[in-house]
Amino acid sequence: MKASPVTLFDPDPEAKLSLLLSMEATLAGRGIKLLTCCEKQVVDRLPETSRVNSGGCIDGRRLVKVHGPGISLRRDRGQRTKSGCQCSVAVDIGDYRLHRCRHNCLYCYGQPAAVGSAGLQN
Repeated sequence: MKASPVTLFDPDPEAKLSLLLSMEATLAGRGIKLLTCCEKQVVDRLPETSRVNSGGCIDGRRLVKVHGPGISLRRDRGQRTKSGCQCSVAVDIGDYRLHRCRHNCLYCYGQPAAVGSAGLQN
């Protein structure tokens, strides 16, 4: 796989806090609520007036609204719950060995290069 020209870094908590507050102000005027992924240390530092919350990629409550009752609302304890992950229990039905994502998105866990090197198994 070709090396990415993108350099990743993890901003310090103050920079994240500032960015979240700026994004929240922009999105509030558009009626969009901002949720984070595994950023508990930053969410805990937000002012009480902030409406930014921890979220989950697999949101059982949202799935119930879309598909009706019968969806599990139980939290997925296998995720980074201490970091603020709010995912509900789910089953991954993909098979990245047979049906790999070929878009090469930087964070995609279905990347052909990520399979094996990240320890992903079906």
